[in-house]
This record gives sequence, structure tokens and C-alpha cells, in this order.
Amino acid sequence: MFEIFKKIEFSNEMITFIKDLDNINWFSNVGKNPNLYLEIPFEQKKSREEVIKILKYKRNAKGIVCLENLLLEADNRSSAYLCINRKNEFNYTYNRVVKKINKNLENSKIKEISKNFQIPQQKEQINLFIDRIIRACLMDLYFGANDENYPSFFLDIFDIYKKGNTIIGWQGKFIPKKGLNTNKITKDEGNLILW
Repeated sequence: MFEIFKKIEFSNEMITFIKDLDNINWFSNVGKNPNLYLEIPFEQKKSREEVIKILKYKRNAKGIVCLENLLLEADNRSSAYLCINRKNEFNYTYNRVVKKINKNLENSKIKEISKNFQIPQQKEQINLFIDRIIRACLMDLYFGANDENYPSFFLDIFDIYKKGNTIIGWQGKFIPKKGLNTNKITKDEGNLILW
């Protein structure tokens, strides 16, 4: 039976995930061919100018979904899934899990990771949303632990960061569905754009 006041505990996988953040050589392979196997195909950009152009998109343009909108799409699908399929848990647990993650994740660690991403001669700060991705991975670990249908996009793509590359957007288009979309993002909708 679902318990409204169940204590939120981090699983061993969540604790290991947080500890392993220190062992990632962040952004060390941008522009280099990643040695990756992903369910979703990817296209890699190597030109610094092209990467900056894509990362500066604040809206979708020319068949490219900007990074922020890609992450928002994934967040919306997992939230919709929980809302529809695990309504009680979503209503009573979701915000408490977010609070626990925020409390236990060292913000300074995340800020340090983001500082590691520097594009020479680039004056504007470019947001790669690393903090959002890390928090979403922890949400995926928490809510996906006992649910094989949970649409865990962030965990599925995190190897890209572990290998020293980064996501800069999505080539394709997300077709709006009638009602809430609770499906996982798939290769049928496009492909990731990496650097």
C-alpha cells in the first residue's frame, strides 16, 4: 500500500551516482568521436562555430530543438507518466524527492562542473544545464527503480557526459500529441546532437 509520509531514502544506485560525478572527466572529449552505444542515434558537431550557434538557440530553429527544450520535453514526459500511472506517488512524493535531491547534492560540485566548460574567446556564458541533467538522472533513478516503463531519458543519455562529450541539442521535431505524452523519447523522433 502507498504510504503518504514514507521517508524518502536514496538508493545505493543514487548514492553511487553522486559519488561517481567526481570521477568523470567532464568535457574532455568535445569535438572528438565518442565511443558510445546509445538507443538514440546521434550526430556529432566538430566545428566550434557551429556548436556555439546551436547552443545559443533559445528556441527551436531549422529542424533543431534547442537544448533547453529537449530537456523540457524529457522532463514533461516523465512527469506526465508519473501523473497518469502513479498519481498518488506523484502527488505526495515528487516534490519531497526533489527537495531531498537539492538538499543532498552539493551545489558547489555542480557549479564546478559547469565552470569546466569553457569555450575560448566566447564572451557569453553558455548554459549546458548540467545541474538539471544531474538532478533529472537522480529522479530517473528514484522513480524508475521499480518501474520498467518509466521514461528515463536522462539516465539513457548520461554516458555521453561520462565519456567527456556533451549534448547541444536535438535534430528533429517533437510532434505534439493529443493529451499528455508519456512515452520515452525515441530514435523515430530524431537524433541527439553532440559535441
